[in-house]
Amino acid sequence: MGDILLVGDLNARTGSEKDYIDGDSTSHVPLFDENYDVDCFTEERVSKDLITDSRGKNLLEFCIGNQLRILNGRMCGDSTDKKNVNDATYSIHSIYEKVCKVSLKKKKKRVKTCNHKKWFDQDLKSLKKHVNDKAILMSKFPKDPIVRGSFFKLNKQFAKLRRKKKREFRENIFGPFKQSRIRKSKGLLEPCQSTPS
Repeated sequence: MGDILLVGDLNARTGSEKDYIDGDSTSHVPLFDENYDVDCFTEERVSKDLITDSRGKNLLEFCIGNQLRILNGRMCGDSTDKKNVNDATYSIHSIYEKVCKVSLKKKKKRVKTCNHKKWFDQDLKSLKKHVNDKAILMSKFPKDPIVRGSFFKLNKQFAKLRRKKKREFRENIFGPFKQSRIRKSKGLLEPCQSTPS
């Protein structure tokens, strides 16, 4: 059998009771099982917890039956109030907890910052939101003709309104310059037209 390590809070208080058969040997009673392994472990446990409860007794019986050893009370420093297995278990638990918090942490949704042009007003923003909602609906039901039709119709309206707003914005900015340029060009043409040929 290979090495086994059981780690965790087993919720069992074992005090300093023995987790092996004390004085086990094959010399007292004839054994019919030739494969019997003598439990010849002699290192005593000195635990800070002196209480043994029913779950602790069950755990001790399990350890004796399977020749497993409880480390609590056998590690360096357990009896002198330095670092013990409980502290090590807590350290392992805190590492697992940190790993879980990192791996299970919800990723923050990135908020897209739209640098819309100055002509992109509230009408376009609300229509764009409706187009995006329809696009999400269409991604869920891509073969539904009603959903597809309403999406493409709304997207066409959005494109048409966007072109209109962009044209109006340009006319508002460049309109006075065009008018003055037209007036200037008409003024230059008038003397040419008035001269006799």
